[in-house]
Amino acid sequence: MGDDPRHHLGANLRRLRETRAFSQEQAARLAGIPRATWASLESGAANPTLVVLTRVATALAVSIEDLGTKTGNSKALVMAQALDEANGKILDNDKSPQRKVGELDNRGSHFYLAMYWARALADQTQDPDLQSTFTAVAEQLERNEASIVAELNGAQGRPVDIGGYYHPDAALVTRVMRPSATFNAVVDGLVRV
Repeated sequence: MGDDPRHHLGANLRRLRETRAFSQEQAARLAGIPRATWASLESGAANPTLVVLTRVATALAVSIEDLGTKTGNSKALVMAQALDEANGKILDNDKSPQRKVGELDNRGSHFYLAMYWARALADQTQDPDLQSTFTAVAEQLERNEASIVAELNGAQGRPVDIGGYYHPDAALVTRVMRPSATFNAVVDGLVRV
């Protein structure tokens, strides 16, 4: 039991959550997962997917690399290295958000991050499972790049209602921030909570 990586992960998650003074319910809500899932992660009973680990790391403001190092999760380390490569491509290819309507905004920049990250995971050879999963994703995103960017840019320039500035409505924000049906279909195909 003591050497099981799930228990190390659980202990670290509990420590990080408590350091931030979050209840399990608050942390789970931030991560977008059920509270029961969070509880099973902390107890060491769950074997989380990389999607769940990424959500948890984001909620706790922990890097994927740090989470992988502290828990011995080799998949997380491969994902972290690929994310570093993707961030470099964002800068090399000038895919940062622009200031004018009709040019790349945050949504478009996030698309490019996803596409470059998927390509880096598809091209790496350290983890065949990740390579297999993300090869198809990278190909779909690359094949549909022009239409996805057009869908994202087409959503710009109009006022939107997100239900408030300090406490926006999640459904309204999702609709505004995910305007590309093509991109959403690819991303949603990865989610296995």
